[in-house]
Amino acid sequence: MADATSLTIGADEVRAFAAQLKAFHGKAALTGQNDGSNETDTQQDNLELTDKAGEMAGFRGTYGEMNAAKRLDLAALTLLGMEQASTFDEAMTIAKDRNGPDLDAFREMPLSPNFLLSGLDQVGMPGGDDIEAKREPQ
Repeated sequence: MADATSLTIGADEVRAFAAQLKAFHGKAALTGQNDGSNETDTQQDNLELTDKAGEMAGFRGTYGEMNAAKRLDLAALTLLGMEQASTFDEAMTIAKDRNGPDLDAFREMPLSPNFLLSGLDQVGMPGGDDIEAKREPQ
């Protein structure tokens, strides 16, 4: 288990990004065009075909404001949460080698918020797996 101080990104930033991803994936799952008209209509296809800037503005903006080191931390936390690595340092090495996961990967992985929060837990910073998507006032 890595020391939490080895992260350049704060736990609050990770949780905020995860909440934005959950909001996006929740909306994409409910509004996808899966009408069952062909065998390839899957949630994955719908997420890959989503290109409306407004639907991704929240997490795209947050990600865009992060420097390269913070983005690398997000990638490593995700890999750690996916159990692709057993330590944060190992996950960081993999993230550097793969140059990601990147923003497109987060967009295409409905479980990416869960992986991020799990990785955060594993480095000793409570991820708060009870994060729910922020709801807009009605």
